[in-house]
Amino acid sequence: MTSEADTRPAMTRPLLRRRPQRAQSLTAEAVTINAPAQELYAFWRNPVNLLQVMDNITAIVPIDEKRSRWTVKAPAGNEVSWESVIAEDIPGESITWHSAPGADVTNNGRIEFRETPNREL
Repeated sequence: MTSEADTRPAMTRPLLRRRPQRAQSLTAEAVTINAPAQELYAFWRNPVNLLQVMDNITAIVPIDEKRSRWTVKAPAGNEVSWESVIAEDIPGESITWHSAPGADVTNNGRIEFRETPNREL
């Protein structure tokens, strides 16, 4: 960007380098699943299980109890990957995560597990 007072030809003006803008979005959704909250928590707490329910994931490799490496499909036949870190874990209730610094895809999220009244088994 240049100020209005900068009358130098465009090729001689200093270039300002900007960091790429990353799109940010917030998504909230409630889904009722006919299963106990503890069972659903246990399923999500093992990240490898998520390969069964998320189409764009090509690999999830556990690193330790709180970290895993995710690889997902990207546009134009590419793949991107990042390390996911569990920031908060309340057994049977919720899991909060974020991507580690330097991730190809910066992300974070939280999932909560609640019992549904009058659930039929």
